[in-house]
Amino acid sequence: MAAPQNIHQVALPNDNAKDLILGIATGKIPFPGTSGINGIILHGNTGNGKTACAKLLPQAIQNTYNSVPIKAAFYDCTPPNNGKDLMETIKTQISMCALNGEYHYIILDEFDNLTAGAMKQLKSVMNFGQDHAVFIMTTNHLGKIPDAVQERCKIIDYNPSCPTVWIPPVSQALQARAKTMSNTDIVNKLILPENNLRRALDRVSALP
Repeated sequence: MAAPQNIHQVALPNDNAKDLILGIATGKIPFPGTSGINGIILHGNTGNGKTACAKLLPQAIQNTYNSVPIKAAFYDCTPPNNGKDLMETIKTQISMCALNGEYHYIILDEFDNLTAGAMKQLKSVMNFGQDHAVFIMTTNHLGKIPDAVQERCKIIDYNPSCPTVWIPPVSQALQARAKTMSNTDIVNKLILPENNLRRALDRVSALP
């Protein structure tokens, strides 16, 4: 199955996530707005595509201004790349003029792994970049994120509403392997019991 090339090809896990993400991507929901919100948090269980979505959101946001190609800065916040040095790197980056695009676009993957000091500093860095930087962040543990950071973000629950939301991408993966299966079997044999897209696609790849 080919990886999605833009946000409109992403299998979104529930209606609220779809409304928010596509609303931002089409400009119907202004982002960043004038209220000091310049971050997006995608939160939910692992394996349902938060990181893939986060990587496509910067270009989608940029396209609401103009379609100049941009390259977001991607940071995997696993140790040892999770301390104050990371925040200083980002602050230095966004202090410069953006060469392409309307904003600096920063992706922080699994940012709940930031140290306490770095998480505290993140709030200040977001404030510093309020007019010229966008932060897109993923986490499996929203409860670990301080309120001061959450208040600067649009928060999107990335958990699937029901197993049937994954039927289209799983069907696409089956078609790519010249396999056919009823929707009932797709749900019962491939998607359940985990209701997890990654596990379902892995089962497709294991089919004889």
